[in-house]
Amino acid sequence: MGKRNVLNSYTASVISIFVFIQLLQTVACKKDHEGEYYINGRVTDLYSGAGVKGVRVSLIKNYYNSLTSYSSTKSFASDITDENGDYKMEWLYENGGFDITCSKANYITNTTQYIVDNTAITLNFSLVPYGFTRIHVKNINPYNIYDEVSINQYSSTPHSITYYGSNIDRELITPMNSNESDHIVYTVKKNNITTTRDTTVFINPADTIAFDFYF
Repeated sequence: MGKRNVLNSYTASVISIFVFIQLLQTVACKKDHEGEYYINGRVTDLYSGAGVKGVRVSLIKNYYNSLTSYSSTKSFASDITDENGDYKMEWLYENGGFDITCSKANYITNTTQYIVDNTAITLNFSLVPYGFTRIHVKNINPYNIYDEVSINQYSSTPHSITYYGSNIDRELITPMNSNESDHIVYTVKKNNITTTRDTTVFINPADTIAFDFYF
């Protein structure tokens, strides 16, 4: 009877130690999966100051091997801003230089280089909204199927396109960097004759400049 009690006590002790070890491992695993570093902050519209919802904020690191001249990138974390423009990112055990990219449709992508040397960082960003040009291009005096019109937009975000044919009737919508001028040059070729016209417009943030070009 005494031996059985000793055996039961030994078995209970072994089970208790096993359970304790399992708990330690569980806590350790949980700790391993917690973010060692984190960044939070807010993304706002540069001109209105309002928080921008739906911005993807990404933390990217670039690696370069000088021996092989091989470069690679790795994404460590990302988040989508909420209705106030707030975001938070966590990642494991990696500091140093990162690219932090904020991107959303109708805004100019903002990429900032930052050296992470602290476990808790607050970084706020501003996005510049695109302006737009909307050009209605129409061939109202066709000569033949070889009629041609080229549209070149000269700014910090240059664009160029060419249309061909006697029945050209297109609407061209182009995102442009805002708060700057866009110099637009039209080059028309008909019956082996080339003519050129141009105009300059100022692009306001989140605004659309619409005009017609008939040739």
